[in-house]
Amino acid sequence: GAAYQLTSSMVLRGGFGISYLPSNTGNYSSQLLYYVNAFTSGTNAEPFGSNPQGVPIGQFSSNGPAVIVPAIGANPASPAVYTPGSAFITHEPNGRATQWNLVLEKRISPTWFVSAGYVAATGAHLQTGWLSFENLQNLPASTLSSWRSQYIASNGTLDPSQQLIPNPYQPTHGPLLPFGGALGNQTIPAYIPLLPYPLLSQLWALQENLGMSNYNSLQLRLNHAFSSGLLLDVHYTWSKSLDDTSTIAEDTQGINNGGGNTSWDLLNPYNNKKYSFSDLPHQFVATVVYDLPFGAGKTFEVHNRFARALLGNWQTSGVMILQDGFPFGPDGANDGSALGRTNRIAGVPIEVPQALQHWYNGTTSVTLPCGRVVTPPANTFLKYNLCAFDGDVVNTPNGSVVPDVYWWGNAASTYGDMRGPGRFNIDMSLKRLFNIRENMILQLGVDVTNLLNHTEYNASPGPTYQNNLGNTNTVANPALGQVPGQGTNDAFGTMGVSSFDPRQFVLNLKLRF
Repeated sequence: GAAYQLTSSMVLRGGFGISYLPSNTGNYSSQLLYYVNAFTSGTNAEPFGSNPQGVPIGQFSSNGPAVIVPAIGANPASPAVYTPGSAFITHEPNGRATQWNLVLEKRISPTWFVSAGYVAATGAHLQTGWLSFENLQNLPASTLSSWRSQYIASNGTLDPSQQLIPNPYQPTHGPLLPFGGALGNQTIPAYIPLLPYPLLSQLWALQENLGMSNYNSLQLRLNHAFSSGLLLDVHYTWSKSLDDTSTIAEDTQGINNGGGNTSWDLLNPYNNKKYSFSDLPHQFVATVVYDLPFGAGKTFEVHNRFARALLGNWQTSGVMILQDGFPFGPDGANDGSALGRTNRIAGVPIEVPQALQHWYNGTTSVTLPCGRVVTPPANTFLKYNLCAFDGDVVNTPNGSVVPDVYWWGNAASTYGDMRGPGRFNIDMSLKRLFNIRENMILQLGVDVTNLLNHTEYNASPGPTYQNNLGNTNTVANPALGQVPGQGTNDAFGTMGVSSFDPRQFVLNLKLRF
């Protein structure tokens, strides 16, 4: 970091830093991802085969060292190695976060201070979890095209990729090799032998440092140092955060709405970039502490002893927060697609018209701009438009309509204009200290949360609004305006009544000594 004095009251500050996250510690949420067996009922599991290489280097005990399980690597002589499950790369590049800022600060009086700055950060080799190792995306385009034609010709009754064929990894005669999962059967789906790594076809949760992040922000600050009984600190941040990460640690702790990453584009990593689940374009936070101006030596001198004891030496404080909601994206209407995303219909607004954005009773039906009639559930607020997304369907020779199982949905994982509810909240406290004697103080106070008793709908990261489109509709229903390809969930785009607590008062009396 560095600082440059522009004038007697103005300073330009800047900083640059790089932080590293070693890939061998603190990166995963489970000891099993470091080849460490905990002393649990799962200790006798055989993820590395019935005869793993190496010898134990410790012993099981309540306070002894954990046993490190040596990696066995590829070993066709031990088919159980290829059992279904998760996989992780043990020689990953270390994660790296690069941060920099440039801030202009100016003191406009002995107590008032303002600043404006650009603050940014990028991340590389960040953890990505729950990724599919390989799937239909990895097959040749010519093969997928041929299979799609056969699927349509069969009127959607035959999916060539799932047709069972003789398992080339099993002997023609005699006992089967003890592979785990589908590889342990005499027949397997036709797509498996065509994958780049057929024996690893059942890996469903790849953990690897593939992720990136990018954060840019303008940060403004107004500060009044504690003087004349007032302390004030006001912050405003205008920012944008992008990434393509999804980790076990986040998902199992409810930080985001990631999970099994079936929508990961294996062929075009750039297509996985999304608005971060924690992205907040606008955030305003104000903190204030104020000594009420009543009492001896204050602005309003109180001479009456009783009035001075009642009104003097009170202090109030408060925090106000005003911010946008967190982003989310659509799910569903992707039956069997190679890339498990829906389609974003160009030109169709993501929000329903303002006249339709209100609370519903569960019996009132409304017609969306595309003609689709929906009945939002009771006690829900409708905001987002079912018509803005759809799945992909095909017409078959017998006139039926079936989901297209060989397509790539084009919708993004999250959208900047699809967000949960924002938040506006004020918390305040009022307290007074009574000096009983030199080493004993009595504090009387009241704390108030949600001072204005404002309804604050749950805005935690994740889709507060219903984001599931339902199954892909295949039957036209003119009475409801339903056309093939649309989602079937009438609740899409609605929000329920889950909220933060209403106003609460807490009276407290504390004796400090």
